[in-house]
Amino acid sequence: MPIPPLQANGTLPPGEHHTTVAEIIAVFPATTIERQELNQALQDIQPALTKLKTLAPDMIAYVDGSYVTSKPSPNDIDLLVLTDAMDEI
Repeated sequence: MPIPPLQANGTLPPGEHHTTVAEIIAVFPATTIERQELNQALQDIQPALTKLKTLAPDMIAYVDGSYVTSKPSPNDIDLLVLTDAMDEI
């Protein structure tokens, strides 16, 4: 399911939007150096998330914050990873 268009205020509509890292990067392209660095960071973390998904099939990763807005230069990516399959390591 594609990411819906941003609202007039530059944010995503409320709700969960199931997507891939590639789709996120396509919707929030590297138009500034900050976005370029954050997109690279998201690509860099993808193998770890994929590995975790094999160990914890119930894993859900949420990307939030200013990164998923129209803000040209967000400072970071808010990433929350949830699973019931593993205890703290």
